[in-house]
Amino acid sequence: MTFVPAKLSDNRALMAADPSYLASLMALPTVERERLLGGNWKIRRAARLLFRRGWCEIVDAIPAGARWMRGWDLGATPKTESNDPDWTAGIKIGKLPDSRYIVAHHCRDRLSPSGVERLIKNTAESDGKDVQISLRQDPGQAGKSQVTNLTKMLAGFTVRATPESGDSADGAQVEIHPSRLVIFNGSQQPDEDIVTTAYAGWGDSVLLSVVDAIKQADGTAANIASLVFEAKVNVIRIPDFMQNLGNAEYRAKILERYTLAATAKGINGDLLLDKEEEYEQKTASFATLPEVLMSFLQIVSGAADIPATRLLGQSPAGMNATGESDLRNYYDRLQAMQTVEMTPAMARLDECIIRSALGSRDPDIYCDWAPLWGMSEKEKADVFKTKADAARQLVGSGTGQEIITREAVSDALVNTFIEDGSLPGLDAAIEEYGKLSEQEPDESEERAASMPPSV
Repeated sequence: MTFVPAKLSDNRALMAADPSYLASLMALPTVERERLLGGNWKIRRAARLLFRRGWCEIVDAIPAGARWMRGWDLGATPKTESNDPDWTAGIKIGKLPDSRYIVAHHCRDRLSPSGVERLIKNTAESDGKDVQISLRQDPGQAGKSQVTNLTKMLAGFTVRATPESGDSADGAQVEIHPSRLVIFNGSQQPDEDIVTTAYAGWGDSVLLSVVDAIKQADGTAANIASLVFEAKVNVIRIPDFMQNLGNAEYRAKILERYTLAATAKGINGDLLLDKEEEYEQKTASFATLPEVLMSFLQIVSGAADIPATRLLGQSPAGMNATGESDLRNYYDRLQAMQTVEMTPAMARLDECIIRSALGSRDPDIYCDWAPLWGMSEKEKADVFKTKADAARQLVGSGTGQEIITREAVSDALVNTFIEDGSLPGLDAAIEEYGKLSEQEPDESEERAASMPPSV
């Protein structure tokens, strides 16, 4: 993801269309104003940026009926002569029945990790068990471990951990305004009343429709691979085998005997058996397994909406089949996604980039998606011939038979051939020799044009 900084002064069109927009931004809180107006997305909420002490009223007694909570912002480095570490701070705040808030106590210190734990534990015992404790959980495994240890230490108290949002002190996270993002929603979800996922607004993952099919195909392939070891099984029938199997001496002799027999068979290819014993070798047939596996892979292809010829790299099946129609349908779907989904989502960022680079919006600038289907040289030649024949029909075979003037058709063909690259170097030749419409007719052409048409 690339961050493109921009300020209101860069958008002159908006300034001219809505002069009051600047005043609206100036009325925002300090942090939001710096982000949206100044483009400072690294600013963090800090002292005196949210509210000021002068806005708060000091009371002589704490009103009754308040529900209390103490929130902690944790540090873990003691103060020395050579550093300036963050503070560990805890504020006790109560909510009154009339929805007003009151700050009853505040404590802070710069302590080591063990000192922070003692401060939190002693303060909790002083506040009492009626005061809930709120801990900020930093991102990552370290934050989870810290909150888990503090919760165990505060057993008997009501403790709530809140994952950290916004940008952390070490810059691990940064809040970015949605206008700076290109957002692609996932697959449409069911009714919002029955969606319980945490990120319902983003839609379902586009991979959700294929994950089950992929798992089934993968399980099938693994089971087929396991059958390789069962492809050949030797069966030896021994008289009274099960009857004597309970004898330990018999079992030892059987194991020793067939170990030696297997060794002899591996060296000489001969298997020695008693006359009463029978030997048989059974083999498994894999004749239909490729079709079974291919059926599962085709299910994956259908779920992913990707032709099997492209997804699996297999040759098209059927007489004279090339797979071209499947690929064309696939590319048509991708082209529709580019037009309907991707282009509108990227339009705002594209406009910002153009204005940021040029200072204004040039109407001649546009973008287009590269073609997914590349024509062969023969196809390009056929298209070129078709266009040339159509142009010849428009201008006719003689003077006075034109449906469209020769100059107009010539200019249209020049633009077409330059844009699609049918004639490399045509633009340079046009600059040197000029277009047909720019050339002056000679005397013979003027005489031919003035003569009446022959009957």
